[in-house]
Amino acid sequence: MMNLWKGFVWIRICGGEQERFLNLCRAKGIILEKLFFTQGELWATVSTKDFFRLSHVRRKAKVHIHILKKQGMPFFFLRLKKRKAFFLGILLCISILIFFSGHIWNIHIEGNVKNSSGQILDFLAKQNVYHGMSIRQVDCSFLAGQIRKEFTNMIWVAVRREGTQLLISVKEGISKEEPEKEQIPYSLASGLDGEIVRMITRAGTPLVKTGDMCEKGQLLVQGQVELVNDSQEITGYDYVCADADIFVRHEISYYDQFSMKNKQAVYTGERKKGFFIKAGPFFWMWGTSQKQDSSRFTEEQKICLTENFVLPISYGFATDEKYRIQTRILTDKEARKKAVLHIQQFEKKLLKKDIEVMENKVKIKTDQENCTASGNLVVIEKTGIRVPVEKRGSNILK
Repeated sequence: MMNLWKGFVWIRICGGEQERFLNLCRAKGIILEKLFFTQGELWATVSTKDFFRLSHVRRKAKVHIHILKKQGMPFFFLRLKKRKAFFLGILLCISILIFFSGHIWNIHIEGNVKNSSGQILDFLAKQNVYHGMSIRQVDCSFLAGQIRKEFTNMIWVAVRREGTQLLISVKEGISKEEPEKEQIPYSLASGLDGEIVRMITRAGTPLVKTGDMCEKGQLLVQGQVELVNDSQEITGYDYVCADADIFVRHEISYYDQFSMKNKQAVYTGERKKGFFIKAGPFFWMWGTSQKQDSSRFTEEQKICLTENFVLPISYGFATDEKYRIQTRILTDKEARKKAVLHIQQFEKKLLKKDIEVMENKVKIKTDQENCTASGNLVVIEKTGIRVPVEKRGSNILK
């Protein structure tokens, strides 16, 4: 290995006194390796340093020395001396790798459910933590503390750096609730017109019961509790924050209309494939250019030198598939199926708001131009609007 680094040459010694030549080399400390004799000639390897010491020995032994082959790093660089661009390219690549290895190119968040990755990344940006920042500017322990302070429902946060990746592991739990401030007593009024189907009162005096009809603005639970003595005489009033789960059944109107003319994209089967390279904000594409009447499907692959050394460079393939817009008239069956689908989507939106659909009274009608779905949906919805309590007496026992 050292010979390769320092360089060596293959030589052929012929003529003269070859035996004396070997004795003189031994006396001078010149090392000949891989020595063998063939057809009256000596073949051997010698280091570049010892090769320049052979001139005096060669003259004394009257031999001829021929250089057969030069090997090693000094000769490699000597051959490439004229190719300056090659060396500049190597230096440029080394410089780029050093630059990339000193920055964060991938921020990975795991364990988050309630808090989206987008929310956490936005917060990190406010803390000057972003893709491409210097590794030396990352303080993992400080960053973990800031994340816990911002997102109170995170009970455990770990931030660590591996290569050019910043890994954030979180564990979510129950939010830390701030101590409740003293609230002003209030009552609960109805925000809907309908029939009360369920009612559970935890604080306050209920003024209605299950099965009663209520109107919008009607008081349902009063934030006033009567205080009585042993003789069941009212001695005063205590004012509280009314608390109850009140569910009202009522009807909401529904209306949806769409054209019987349906436009849809029909793919022609004509495809064009291209190759692209993405480096930070820069993007280069070859082979295809997306047009208005085509859809693009891409496959992207990031370049990783190691498992944790992710470069901000990616490449991939893009496929543009051409389509044409086709207009057709829906049949009565297709239109009704589409209207039912719209109703189901509307019901899903109500469920997300904790509104339970009990009955569907929507009717679907079609004509040559439009399909119309109109009617009412019978739903059960929670109600309870806070209103100030009208005080009628003292809350202190007399």
